Amino acid sequence: MELAPALITALTETVNPDQALSHLERLVSAYGAGNTLFQTLNAKPGLRNLILKLCAGSEFLIGILVRNPGLLDWLTLPDVLLRERDEVELEAELDRVLEGDWENDQQIAALNDLRNRERLRIGTRDLLGLSDSFSTFEALTLLAESILRRVYVAGYERMVDKWGWPRTERGEVCPFAILGLGKMGGRELTFGSDLDLVFVYSEDGRTDKGQGNLQFFVELCQSIVNDFGKLTRNGSLYEIDARLRPEGGNALLALSYDTYSTYLKSRAKPWERLALSRARMVAGNVGLGKRMLERFEQFVVGDGLNSRDLEEILDVRGRMEKKGRDTLSIKTHPGGIVDVEFLVQVLQIRHAQSHPGLRTPAPREGLRLLGEAGFLDADSAAELDDNFVFLRTVEKVLRRQDEKGKTLLPKEGLALQAIAKAVSSEDGAALIMDLKARMKVNRELFNRYIGKGSR
Repeated sequence: MELAPALITALTETVNPDQALSHLERLVSAYGAGNTLFQTLNAKPGLRNLILKLCAGSEFLIGILVRNPGLLDWLTLPDVLLRERDEVELEAELDRVLEGDWENDQQIAALNDLRNRERLRIGTRDLLGLSDSFSTFEALTLLAESILRRVYVAGYERMVDKWGWPRTERGEVCPFAILGLGKMGGRELTFGSDLDLVFVYSEDGRTDKGQGNLQFFVELCQSIVNDFGKLTRNGSLYEIDARLRPEGGNALLALSYDTYSTYLKSRAKPWERLALSRARMVAGNVGLGKRMLERFEQFVVGDGLNSRDLEEILDVRGRMEKKGRDTLSIKTHPGGIVDVEFLVQVLQIRHAQSHPGLRTPAPREGLRLLGEAGFLDADSAAELDDNFVFLRTVEKVLRRQDEKGKTLLPKEGLALQAIAKAVSSEDGAALIMDLKARMKVNRELFNRYIGKGSR
């Protein structure tokens, strides 16, 4: 098929012409009506601009379209891209998708289809500049959270059918809650993020059929993890990371409130205060979730931070820095994303006893609150916020390309140039220079407020 001059010109003006052409060929082949699609692209500049931006800017998003070419027509419908969906609309769509008496594998496949369609919509809005980075993160978090609740409810119903209701010693139904940590807790999931989760039930007891509550809830949690990992034609839902639970990856998936509380009191490490400082209730019983969050808060705030606790936290940060030294990591290298997150969490914990209103799982909100309270000077808070937004945006562009958990910049070539153009840098060299300057400032402020220069 011959490309019209207008299409050739548009291709050469994309951030990555070679990738754009390669992905366009894949898309045309999958669409099945190549001549018609080319004629449409030649005749409609707006659609041409949309498709070529997708082809040049995201292998991940094009992959969704290639596997589901019918979504191309859906993507151009009125209102699909022009506004973001709220929770009510998303829940209504989930109701529609899951309507009927389906087997579990069919439900997981249907949820995966919806997830891919929504990621295509969210990612395209982001690529076109219709949504800023943190609005994109919120939309991706809402999507993951909504799917998690559906998988949890379905799994819980299966467990009740198998074992009967789990009950406390008083005969009441035993509450269960799922809490999100990290980017899930802060409503900041990006493309390719896994879900940091912990699972808790209120107390030990037995089900109606005599099974122990511990066994009931461990089996429930394992079913949730398994359902999220099931492969469908559109891949699996999400990777669940439950390693931040007490005793780490080798421990039981679900713990009772008292067991968790005892662990926090007797064996938890200082760095776990930072991990739990970003906890948020995401599914299950609201009352138990609130109670667990209150217990987390007691542990996180404690008596503030003594020098030994801070030393251990900084040692953890130092070990993270040593990974991937050969290539610039915008996440773990000195001054990277983790520096800002650690700085916010440590200052919140240090001052939370006298200023409990400082506590929030979202780093940017934390920076604002610390600045308003005077624990960061106004210029430092503003500079850290600006740098954090830029670093998270570069990370988003990296992950939007192929949805892998990337935080390392490519060293050179078209890939680096494409990232530079996507964040309005002149070229790859200018982007590297800008990042290093911002990360240098972040590390200086990190040292001033909580690191070497703060003691």
